[in-house]
Amino acid sequence: MSHKALFLLAGCWCLLAVPVQGTSQMSEKLIDEGASQRLFATPLSGWFPKDSDTPQSQRYQFARCFIQTSSACWRGYVGTWEIRNEELYLTKLEPNYTQDEFPEVLGQKVDFADFLPKASQLPLKATWFTGRLRVPMGELVQYVHMGFGSIYEQTKFIEVKNGRVTSRRILNNALNIRTRSAADLQWVSMADSPADDRYLWKDARILMDPLRGIPPDSCLSFATRGIYIAKSEWKGRHFPSSLTIPETPTTQPLIIEIALPPSIEAHANGDHVEIICRLSPEPGPPVLIVSSMRGLEPGETMHHPSFQP
Repeated sequence: MSHKALFLLAGCWCLLAVPVQGTSQMSEKLIDEGASQRLFATPLSGWFPKDSDTPQSQRYQFARCFIQTSSACWRGYVGTWEIRNEELYLTKLEPNYTQDEFPEVLGQKVDFADFLPKASQLPLKATWFTGRLRVPMGELVQYVHMGFGSIYEQTKFIEVKNGRVTSRRILNNALNIRTRSAADLQWVSMADSPADDRYLWKDARILMDPLRGIPPDSCLSFATRGIYIAKSEWKGRHFPSSLTIPETPTTQPLIIEIALPPSIEAHANGDHVEIICRLSPEPGPPVLIVSSMRGLEPGETMHHPSFQP
């Protein structure tokens, strides 16, 4: 069997053996400013070999597929992290998996443990990690059965660049959670950390109240987000294509008709998307004429944090 064919076979095994994280996951552990806290992020993910055709990557993909884990810990380990002098270190690693017999790949036996940092390497400074650590604080306000999606009263965000802490901030979730849907929370939870979003887009729900920010001039374009749905029906109207905003604890569901020019390839039904559009000048319920559409990355929300019902 060729190396390429072997690599493709590894991908097939992954589809069978590694489930999507459709279950709430065990958190990592973080010691920060002397306090032990839960960590809703996986800084170690960048330690593993990148997905490529190299022999090392192929062996890792096979090893990853043969792990038998708890549904609450698909990643197969729980790490303990500590911030010392504003630097992030991995201080402890607890494997959380059982294994079937691992095969030989390219003449070498694979084992998932071979790709984990060894105890002799700890504490290990996380120089490979640049991103955002998310620390839940306070009481649980909304449970989300997906990854690290559950929402607590507050969230501490710790920005890290090449293993060094650059900033901290605390977000109060009590108000924000009231205007976010379960579908959005689950989608955002699929990322290791929230997206670096500048929020240069408008919440589609303000279409129901044009005085709140949608340009009244139909020639002006703006960006908005939602779920792309084809051929839907709502309140007696038929929509060939629509942007759907699911219900939240304080807002009703919303379906807005969109017009897609032939030059724009529609996304898959149910995709979370951002569109650049303008309002149709025709009277009646709003129709959005789309000039571009892109899929949202996991971590990108469809509900603008500034929106108030």
